[in-house]
Parts: sequence; C-alpha cells; structure tokens
Amino acid sequence: MKGGKSPELDGVSMLRKKYYADEFHSTPVPEFAYISAENYKSDYALNIITTDGTIYGKAVGQMGSPDDGYYEYPYRADDKGYKVAPYVGSVSGQGVAIALDEANHRFVHWSPSTLSSKVSGIVFNEEESVKDADLESVPGTAVWIGNKEYNYDGNVYAVVNNGGKYYLYQLFFGYSNTARDSIYALKAKAEIPDGVVGNNSVFAIHPDTPYLFVGTGSSLKAINLTSLNEMSQAVNDLTSFDGDIKGMTFSRDNTVLPNLEFSIAVSKGGQSSILIVDPTLTSKGKILKRYDGIKGDIVSFCRKLM
Repeated sequence: MKGGKSPELDGVSMLRKKYYADEFHSTPVPEFAYISAENYKSDYALNIITTDGTIYGKAVGQMGSPDDGYYEYPYRADDKGYKVAPYVGSVSGQGVAIALDEANHRFVHWSPSTLSSKVSGIVFNEEESVKDADLESVPGTAVWIGNKEYNYDGNVYAVVNNGGKYYLYQLFFGYSNTARDSIYALKAKAEIPDGVVGNNSVFAIHPDTPYLFVGTGSSLKAINLTSLNEMSQAVNDLTSFDGDIKGMTFSRDNTVLPNLEFSIAVSKGGQSSILIVDPTLTSKGKILKRYDGIKGDIVSFCRKLM
C-alpha cells in the first residue's frame, strides 16, 4: 500500500483491475493506513483511512459494481476538523462508523453509505452514561476499535493508550425509550491491568459470548465485557502459543458443525502458522487444527465467509 498504491482486484479472477490511487484527486496520495470492505455491498461503502488521518469513502453504484462508485475527496468534517486513528468500529445494521479523532481527543462518527456525511463528534447522553468519565475528552492514542461481527448489540469497544496506561471504552448506540431518536452512551471506561495489552496487541470479540479476546506477544487472554467495573477479575488467562500472535478472527462456516471457527495467526523466526482454536474459554486455547510451513511473518489475514 506504499504511496497510496493499493490494487482493486476482480472478484472472480483476482487479477488487478486498477489502483485505488488512480481515483484520488490529492497529489501525492498519502499512504493508506486502513482499508475496510466489510460493509462494501449494495447499501454501504468502502472506508479508507490514510496515514494523515483522513477518511475517504467509496460508495457503490446503483448496480452494485465497484466501477459505478466514486470517492469523496475526503469526507467533510465539522468545524473542528479531524485526524482519526486507523481503526473503525461499526454499529451493525445501522450504517454508523465510529473512530477516535486523536487531534481533538474525541470519538467521532459518520455514515459510510452517505457521501454527504460529515465526520463529527459524538454527543453522549449524560443520563445513560457512566458518571465518573469525562464525556468531552478522550486523551491518548487508539490501539484498537471494534465490535461484534455477527450479532448486533449496539456496542462498540475501543482500547486507548494514555501515557502507558490502557483503557477500555464501551460505547453504545441505540434509541431512546420515548422516541426513535438515536442516542449514544458511554457505558464504561475501565483501566486494563498492566501487561494485558500493548501497542502491538490484536483483538477479536466473540460473536456469541461477551468476551474480548486479546493476543499480546504469545499470550492469549479474554476480558469479560460484562464485568468492566471489576476489571481485575474480568481478565482470564487462557494460554500461550509458540510464537507471537499476529492476528485473530472469528468466522462462520455453514459447511461444518459447529460452524463458528476461531482462527489465530502466529509467527516466530520467519515462520508462521494458522491455528484453528476452540472458541470456548473452558478449552484454554485448545488447538483443533493447524496449518504450518508459512514462510515469513504474517501481517494480516482474514477468513472467507461461507
């Protein structure tokens, strides 16, 4: 992705069709820091964040073809502007994207499916939010932002590093009890115990149970998301692998039972492996299947949905 050169591939032949950089107006194109295509379908858009913290969005055309889409150059901002970290959470089914604006120390949101959308600060409902957190200021840098992939529960989670201390934020998007007006609430802000998270940690939320899996170095832990007010008891030590954890993902495979798979990528000494791990906490990271012999360090990976 150096120099903004990231190829768009044909979905059938997997041959390069063009570079995303060819459709950007800015010169030179900043390097890409984040590309998300999870919601790239008939009613959503592709999000791209460059290394200068700018968000670009590609809306699909009426026929659902990438060639019918176009870019916003870039997404507009409110009067504060923005510089977002390269992580995005989304509220499933609601068309809302959430990121951390590190320039203004605030959470921001926008609608990826609307190119006229503005990137603006989130206003939290004070009555629905925790009382001991500053709703106007989020100091620090983002380590990760994410949400459940399959089951909508309205929650987005963020891990923020503030001066070497790591905090877990729980943001909720829903509707008021009296009207269909959307509301945001900051449900939790909890300090994560030392050693659980680092700047190179990787994360994955279990889609069926309230646990956030954390890979730091070779160590795998799980945080109980229903016990954030007692964070010291919320952290579960699971296991360690022979190699550093480079990525984790949950996926559904309707061709097998049980259809939930938990995949972990590990690398050590220039060699890498993909591990299929039992997703239950009681298994303590039991490896069900492994694929070894991958040369080099894994940078990122994903699982095709069946």
